[in-house]
Amino acid sequence: MSAKTSISARIDRMFDSSNSKVKAVASVTIGGAFAVHGIKVIDSQKGLFVQVPQSSYEKGGQRQSHPLMSSRSHLTQRTAEAMSRP
Repeated sequence: MSAKTSISARIDRMFDSSNSKVKAVASVTIGGAFAVHGIKVIDSQKGLFVQVPQSSYEKGGQRQSHPLMSSRSHLTQRTAEAMSRP
């Protein structure tokens, strides 16, 4: 049995314009360890959907996705361990 990963979401900005299909910009935290910013909430003919940023580079001086400080060392350690495996 697999445990569900906790995901918390926050709306960073709402858009009231009826001309815009983008209704909001959000950020999420996944498992308390990884954050994704700049998620667009878009209104389409089929209803609302989210568009996740396609890269993790810095945009406007802020990274769009990154590990949270509390998990950065754990992420680094696990990655180093994976690289040392034959």
